[in-house]
Amino acid sequence: MPLPLEGVKVLEFTQRLYGPRAGVHLAEMGADSIKIEVPEGGDPIRGFMNPSYGGDLPRTGKLNFMFEMENHDKRSITLNLKNPKGQEIAHKLIKQSDVFLTNFQPDSLRRIKMDYDTLSQINPRLIYAIGSGWGIIGPDKDRPGYDFVAFAASGLMHTMGQPGSPPVCCRPGMGDHFTSVMLAYAIMVALYYREKSGVGQMVHVGLLAGLIEGGIAALASHLATGSEVERVDRRSADNAFWNFYEVKGGDWIQFAMPNSDQYWDAICRTLAIEQCRHDKRFDIQAHRRENTREFIQILDKAMLAHTRSEWEALLKPSGLVYGWVDSYAQLAKNPQVRANDWIVDFDHPTVGKVPVVGVLPQLSKTPGKIRKPSPGLGEHNEGILLELGYSKVDVARLKENGAIG
Repeated sequence: MPLPLEGVKVLEFTQRLYGPRAGVHLAEMGADSIKIEVPEGGDPIRGFMNPSYGGDLPRTGKLNFMFEMENHDKRSITLNLKNPKGQEIAHKLIKQSDVFLTNFQPDSLRRIKMDYDTLSQINPRLIYAIGSGWGIIGPDKDRPGYDFVAFAASGLMHTMGQPGSPPVCCRPGMGDHFTSVMLAYAIMVALYYREKSGVGQMVHVGLLAGLIEGGIAALASHLATGSEVERVDRRSADNAFWNFYEVKGGDWIQFAMPNSDQYWDAICRTLAIEQCRHDKRFDIQAHRRENTREFIQILDKAMLAHTRSEWEALLKPSGLVYGWVDSYAQLAKNPQVRANDWIVDFDHPTVGKVPVVGVLPQLSKTPGKIRKPSPGLGEHNEGILLELGYSKVDVARLKENGAIG
C-alpha cells in the first residue's frame, strides 16, 4: 500500500532543527522532499560531529545522528540562491512543488527571491510554510531566535525548578521539535483546504507559539484568573499524588492521580501506609491538602522502603497511576518503546544496522516509514536537474557558473 503523502512534492530551504524536522514529518509519510542547501558546507548541522560546533549532546560514533534525525528520506541539491541561475532552478522546482518549507527570515528570503509574494505568483497553489523564532509581524519579527530563548520567553522556564532555585532550561531542540509538529500540522491543513478549493496560502508557526502551546494550561489559567503560576515545592505539593519521590537505590517515581480519593484504598494497601487510612488528617484529599507537608514526609519514608524493581512488582497490579523518572539509556531499553516501534533498527548503508527514533505518529493502514538515510551534500544535484529538463552539459555549465555546488 502506498504511503499517505506519496505524490506530494516538498521543496525545503531549511537548516538546523526546526524547519528540517517539520520536513521529516512529511517525508516519513511519503512526500518527495528536496532540500536546498548552500554549496559552502550546506546545513550547519552537517558539522555537528565537529567538536567546534556548539551544544552539549554527545558527539561520538560514526553517524551524525542529528543531521540524520532531521533529514532522512530527503534529497539534497546545492543551489547558490544569490546567483540568478540558481534562483531560476529554484523557481522551476517551485512550479512543480506542493509545499515550500523554510525557517529562514523573511528579509533574507526576499533578497534571494524566495519570499511568499514571489513564489505564490509562480505557483498560486503553493503552500508556503515558514517557521520563525518570534513571528513574522510585530516589533520582534526580525530578531534571531533559537528554542532556548523562546523557551525562556514562553513562561515555561519561569515555572520550572524548585522555588528559589535558578531557572531550569529545556534540553537542546525541545522547542524546535514541539513546534515542528505544529508546522507540519498547519501544512497538512492547508493541503487539505487546497484540495477542496484549489487555493494555496502561507502558513506560519513561531517557536514562541509552539512553546506557548506547551504551557497553554498555565497561560489559560493566568488569563482567566489574573494570577501568576508559581513553582511548586515538592515537599509541600498541593496534591501529594501529583508529585515525585525517591525510592531505595536512588531511582525516582512520579505519581499522577488528580483525584487521589478514588485510589485511597489501593494507596494505603500498596504503599503500606495503613495507619493513614482513617487518620482524620489524611483520610480524604481535602484533609491531605491541609496537612500536605506532614503527609509527604510519611510518603518520602514509605517510598524508601523498596527498590524500583520491588516497587514495580507491587505497583503494577495496583491500578495506581505512576511512571519512573528514566534516563535516555533506560528509555531506549523500555520494551514498550520497542513494541510500538518508537525506536527501530535501520540498516544504514554506510554504518550498518543502527537503532534510530522511529515514525512516532502511527497510521493503521498507511503507516509512515524510514526508507532512506539523510542525503550527502548535493548528492542529488544531477538527478534533480535532469528531472527538470536540464542536460548533463547544462549541469556542467551550471556548476562552472557557480549556480550549483
